[in-house]
Amino acid sequence: MFTLVRSPQVKRAAGWTAMLFGLVAFFLVLTFPYDVLQARILAEVSSRTGVEITADQWEIAWPFGLGWRGVSLFTEDNVRVQMDELRVTVNAASVLTGRLAADLVASLSGDALTNGGRATVRVTSDSWSGNGTVSVAGRIEHLPLSALGFQAVRRGRLSVEFAQRWEGNSSAGGTGGMEGTWTIDMADVSIEQMASGQIRLPSITLAHARMTLQCRADVCRIQEFTGDGADGFFHGDGQVTLRRPFRNSTLALSISVTPSPAFAQRAAASGLPLAAAGAPMRVSVNGSIAQPQFSVT
Repeated sequence: MFTLVRSPQVKRAAGWTAMLFGLVAFFLVLTFPYDVLQARILAEVSSRTGVEITADQWEIAWPFGLGWRGVSLFTEDNVRVQMDELRVTVNAASVLTGRLAADLVASLSGDALTNGGRATVRVTSDSWSGNGTVSVAGRIEHLPLSALGFQAVRRGRLSVEFAQRWEGNSSAGGTGGMEGTWTIDMADVSIEQMASGQIRLPSITLAHARMTLQCRADVCRIQEFTGDGADGFFHGDGQVTLRRPFRNSTLALSISVTPSPAFAQRAAASGLPLAAAGAPMRVSVNGSIAQPQFSVT
């Protein structure tokens, strides 16, 4: 039987090596350029998304993280999303190799009708300059629909699961080289009465609605669009052609709607007579998101 004998010289060398690595890590933490990093993160997100970001204060989350409080996101469409807190943790190994890998966790502010939600996002990039492939994947839970600026929406909660990537150095307005998948769930939705041309749609309530999209370049194809509630149920498909600002994006949807007796009665009272409650009808939606046009057959 052989016995492994460690000489004092070997032990001493191992000790010095461990101390050296410990000192390198310690001074890296102390001298890491957090001011530059937090400014770069906000600037990069704004550049990639076209969203203006402000924060009341920021702080260091040791060892390689940053946190912001009182965060506001503003878009060209006057959409404003409030976050009580946003925390970003950067993978130190990715920084040393010139890449970016970061995890974002946000606590979303609620409104008068709903509690706040939560967002978790993973961002990876081939370089800090944005050249190469940039990937973003994550989930947003219980975002109040009122935050999205749709005036007809009285209440509702939105949850989104997504995976998006860009190839090359795409700007905020560019969609070339972009592809991704999105799954959108909405719950407890209430929409006020709307007018479209000669058609006046009565108020609508939905217990649940779901949409899945496959996006490539500037076109997102809606592969599934379903919903149900006290006013009936629907299913359909179509596509969205992306434009800037987002409210100028155009719709081309075909939806089969089976109204409930209560909805059919309200529709008749608003001047939109339906064939019969429980009888499917076809609704086409075209035009911009800001001013959609409806037709019923």
